[in-house]
Parts: sequence; C-alpha cells; structure tokens
Amino acid sequence: MTRVPSKSPSRRRRAAHWARNLAPLTVAGTLAGVVGLLGIGAAFASRKVAQMVVTLSGRDITTCTVLAVNENWVLLSRTRNSAAPGTMALVQGDRFQPRSYLHVGEEVTDRGWESVFIEAELDGLNERRLQARSVSRPVLRPVLPAAAVAGSRSTLPRQAVLGAARIASYYWGVDPRQVLGLDYTDVTIPTPGPALPAWRIDPERPRPGAATWVVLVHGRGATRAECLRAVPTLIDLGLTCLIVTYRNANDAPHADDTKCHLGADEWIDTDAAVHYALQHGAEEIVLYGVSMGGQIVLRTAALGRYGSRVRAIVLDAPAIDWPEILNFTGQQLGIPRPIRHVAVALLSNAKYAKYASLNRAIPLHEMTVDAVRRSLHQPTLILHSTADDVVPFSGSARLAQRKSDLVRLETFHRALHTHEWNVDRTRWERLVREFLERHLR
Repeated sequence: MTRVPSKSPSRRRRAAHWARNLAPLTVAGTLAGVVGLLGIGAAFASRKVAQMVVTLSGRDITTCTVLAVNENWVLLSRTRNSAAPGTMALVQGDRFQPRSYLHVGEEVTDRGWESVFIEAELDGLNERRLQARSVSRPVLRPVLPAAAVAGSRSTLPRQAVLGAARIASYYWGVDPRQVLGLDYTDVTIPTPGPALPAWRIDPERPRPGAATWVVLVHGRGATRAECLRAVPTLIDLGLTCLIVTYRNANDAPHADDTKCHLGADEWIDTDAAVHYALQHGAEEIVLYGVSMGGQIVLRTAALGRYGSRVRAIVLDAPAIDWPEILNFTGQQLGIPRPIRHVAVALLSNAKYAKYASLNRAIPLHEMTVDAVRRSLHQPTLILHSTADDVVPFSGSARLAQRKSDLVRLETFHRALHTHEWNVDRTRWERLVREFLERHLR
C-alpha cells in the first residue's frame, strides 16, 4: 500500500495558527473552513484581496489602443471602455498633463478586425504590428459650456497619436481653466492631517439669498477632475464650487497608513472643507459626491460638525452599501465566496485589520443602506444607472424605497459606473438644476 504523505508539521502548525486566531472573524467559522479545506494559501489569498481593496495604484491604466485617427473620427481597439455608451474623453499621457485629449461622440461603429503598424513609443519598439477588434467613434469639436468665460479656449493638445490611450468618463479632465475656460483659485484646506489642495470656482452672478457653496468630492482612485462635469450647471445656478480631495487620494498627500478607508475616515477631510467654506463666506452647503465620494458626503452630513447647514445632497452612482459592493466586486472577479467573506472580515475587525495593511478597522456595519437610512436628514438626489458595473444599483434603489420622504432616485439605464452624465447630459443637468432650485432658498 502506498502511503500518502501528510502535511509537514510546520505547515500544520501554521494552518492551525490561522484557524485558531482568525476564526473569530468569520460567520459560522468560515475562515476555519477555508484553512481546513483549501489550505494556508487561501488564507493568504484573503489577505491579498483585503489589501487590494484599500490600496490605490496611482497609475494611469491603458484601456484601449488608438489604431488610426483623423480630424473626424478615431479608430480604437474594441474594449469594454472604448465601446461604452456616452460621450467620453480619449486621453494619452499623464492624467495631469496629457499629451493628447480628445472628446469622442456616443456613436460606436464596430469595424471588425484591424491589422496595422503602430509607430511606437510602445514597449521601446520602433514599430509594432497589432491585430485587434476595432470600433470607430466620431471626434467632437470642443464645446465650452455657456457658463465659461467669454472668448476663452481650451489649451489642451487635441491631436491623438497611434498607441496606448484611456477612455475617461471625466470628459472635462484636467483643471477648470484648461477644459472649461473657467477661472479658479487653488486653495488649501487645513485638516487634522496634512493640508489638502482644492479648487474654488466662483460664479459671475451669485445666487440671490443665502450664500451657498457646493463641496464636491470625487470617488476612489479618481481625481478632482471627476467632479467637473457638474460644475457648469452649478456655476450657472450662481453657486460657488469647492472641489476637494482627501487623504491618500491620487492628487493628495499621504497620511496615516497611506490606505483608502472607503470613506470611513476620509469624511473628516470633507468636514474640514465644509468648515473652510463657512469660514470664507458660505452660509449654506450642498454636498455632491461621486461613487465613494457619495459615502464620504453621507458620513460628512451624518457625523460632521455642520449637518444643520447642509441644505441638500446630490449623489452620482454612490457607494452606499460597502459590504454589498465588495461582495459584488468579488463575484465579478471570480473570487470564491469564503475568500471574499474572510477579506471583508479582515477589513472590519479591529484585531486583524493589520493583516489588510490598515492601522485601524473600517466600520463596514456603519456603511450600509440601513445605517444611511437612520442617519440621513437632508433632501437627497441620487442619479444611478441600472447598468452600473462597479456599484450595484440595488443599494440606491433600497435607500430610495426606505427613505422615500427625503431621497429622490433618478434612474438611468445604459450608463456604466459614473457615466450617467455622459449618456444623457441634458437630462442629468436638468435633474440637478430642478432639484437644487427646489431645495435652496
């Protein structure tokens, strides 16, 4: 009879250590089951997943390749992003100083397979043969909004080159002057941690009545430019815009453990921004949040010092229920359920958060639909798409149902995550305008 070798004593001891010490994290001993059935590798996989959730790469990710371009259209390799519905920006080079920046239209035409030579900065080669499914999109002439300074022109370079590129939903993607022609002031927000940069944009014709500022907060892995799509509407309403960032974001200083806390701590920086606004002339506040910025502004309104001064909240594809979002994302990535459960437990348990590279746990139980329902006291507009591929629409739908006295949900149907404006800009701007006109004095 052939004897089957058993695990080495050291491996058994390590597995027993993980099962003994991490079992309290789990529901019905999930982790103990993971370690026992799948081995020590699964426990480390859970740790890696947890670290991935809270670590921002800061890199500009290539999402398509420019295969050909002229003044009227651009041919792109077909990807989920290059074929996404809506008007978009096509960006090449650094996100803060791009070497090319085009607006492309919503019309997407499938061109089949293309085989072309690319003159490259790619991979250090002089040229490269590429074969890929392709789509063409029209190149749009830059159209500055009515609120832009008269006679101003964008200073961005607009001629795309062959090679790697990104499709960006930000549309107005660098700073207010370069892309919108709007004068702005760089300001610094004092916070309990490092001072943070912000853009202040004042309207030419302030709104009559109480001086109202909008504090705008971008999402996870994004920059302040993500909020610029809302600015023309807000400026046209006579509202001052304060576009802020938060600790450890891509265009902000690092603090604490350098990790993203999913809004659990970042709201403190937004509360500091509200304080800044009130100290500099604001009498009332509107909070605007995109994706994770939605969770941040909701916590700012609930936990901050100035909730009574917040007149209204506008949320675009908001990350309302983080346990649901993390489970959804894990499913999309094909991560087994036990590993997903352990990863979430690592993030939220005070004793074991260090395994996720956190210096303190994230209170995910406070970041759910039910928690928001209990703490929300301001009129809130949610703009969210049923086709959102990152943040499930169901969280917004449940909050609107359970808090129908304060929450108005406007549903979009084709937009990917945070692309609602891109898919139907006219409707998006009308909804925001009507909502704010109704709730501001």
